[in-house]
Amino acid sequence: MLTILFPIVAFYPSQSGGPANTVYWLTKALVNKGYKPCIVTTDMGIPPGTVPLDRWLQTDAGSVMYTNESAYQFYRGTSNVYLFTPKLFLRALTRLPNADIIHLSSFFHIPGALIGILAGLSGKRVFWSVRGEFDPGALSFSQRKKRMVIGLVKHLGLASRVIFHATSNLEKAYVQDVFGKKVTVITIPNYMEMPALKPRNPATPYLLFIGRMHPIKGLDRLIQALDKSGTFRSSGFTLKIAGSFNAYTNEIKQQISELRLADQVEFLGQIEGEAKQQLYADAFVTLLPSHTENFGNVVIESLAQATPVIASTGTPWQLLAEEKAGCWVRNTPEELAKAIDALVAMPEADYQAMRQRARALVENQFDIAKNIDKWIACYRKADEVR
Repeated sequence: MLTILFPIVAFYPSQSGGPANTVYWLTKALVNKGYKPCIVTTDMGIPPGTVPLDRWLQTDAGSVMYTNESAYQFYRGTSNVYLFTPKLFLRALTRLPNADIIHLSSFFHIPGALIGILAGLSGKRVFWSVRGEFDPGALSFSQRKKRMVIGLVKHLGLASRVIFHATSNLEKAYVQDVFGKKVTVITIPNYMEMPALKPRNPATPYLLFIGRMHPIKGLDRLIQALDKSGTFRSSGFTLKIAGSFNAYTNEIKQQISELRLADQVEFLGQIEGEAKQQLYADAFVTLLPSHTENFGNVVIESLAQATPVIASTGTPWQLLAEEKAGCWVRNTPEELAKAIDALVAMPEADYQAMRQRARALVENQFDIAKNIDKWIACYRKADEVR
């Protein structure tokens, strides 16, 4: 069976970004099929003392090493950022000769990119998941660094040797905008391990926003929408916001105060594990008002707990409207308010039917156990033409 090397900056049980879970679900499913994932990651998002560092661990997702990169952790504003992860790079480098395939989960994580470049130059097959990094909005941040990495990959002719992974047709187009139409791009959505369905406690109804605090998430638009929603203003509903606090959180809190919504908005901080599953289950609806998303794991996580989702047209989630498991609307305050009002006013029987369709949508289309063969087929085909 193939050995697949995954250098990744954060990995389960870390909750520092969607790939930490997505790659965990993927590698766990590969193990169940007899494959040999090897994950080299860091201690980003790992509470001190909870996971042994700098040693190989045999887990249900394969061989994993969490490297201690605390000496290389710097602070940019209020967000801690690993600027370089030398231990990850060196450990992944030692595993490179025995790997059949290398699967990267960030284009602009420099150590991972270097591993990908070395692997490509040595004739290894490289899969490169770009995770929304080629979205024009995302490319506008840290432009100098990103131009450097893109330029190096182009100069070495590696773009034609690797297999890019996009989670949607829109993201595929973004990859081709950067590297040209002739590059190989596979389009496979993020899959998840289906959680147990939590019993719902709807005693205190609430709307839910869950995710990182960043202007690209459109949270300010959602707050404006709540101000415009007569239904929200006059109801017993609240908005719960889950995610790590940062400087942007203070901007949102100021906006909430100015609109006199403080009594109806609650900040929960980072929520993980079973508490996160219950939070999804008890919510009336989850909202993803982002200006842009390559996928949006919160959508399938919410649907898996039978909770409908209102997502913006900046996300690839028109399926919500097609399957009647939520709404897909522009993220203007007016359109968001209209969608919220429509769901709150929905007859109870219709709403419960929507919850059933939400769970069924994930079970049918995004369960990793039912879809792992798609990834295996891609890996095997790539290995055969190596």
